[in-house]
Amino acid sequence: MPSSMSTLPFYPQGLCSIQGDAREALNRIVQFRDCEPGELLFQRGQKATGVYIVCHGGVKLVHHQQNPNEFELACESALIGLPGVMMRSVYHFSATVLVRSTLAFVSSDAFIKFVEKYPEAGWIVGGFRSPGSQSPLVGQWVF
Repeated sequence: MPSSMSTLPFYPQGLCSIQGDAREALNRIVQFRDCEPGELLFQRGQKATGVYIVCHGGVKLVHHQQNPNEFELACESALIGLPGVMMRSVYHFSATVLVRSTLAFVSSDAFIKFVEKYPEAGWIVGGFRSPGSQSPLVGQWVF
């Protein structure tokens, strides 16, 4: 469901902490949506089509070999789906909305172009670049 939110909230950590031209560019490429509890965002093994930023609420992340009652919780400012997008592969876990939430979605291509144009975003989300390269490499991603 579309959201009434029009800009990313500011949080002191994560991608929501980015400022200046990069923040304006990120706000231009996100698509906001309100989600209800139980809504499946994606399943493990599904082609990664983009990243989600949790603006409000929470998302349940279940890894393949975990019991569905054992999960990680992604709350405000969390960036979800990053490993699959940056490796141009598949999502590494399943993500289901746990409580009424507002999420910002950025398509894979738009997100990769954004990180290439604004390398500081790669540093904020935990990535790094090889010396002399403009392309971010995969670092230690949490979600």
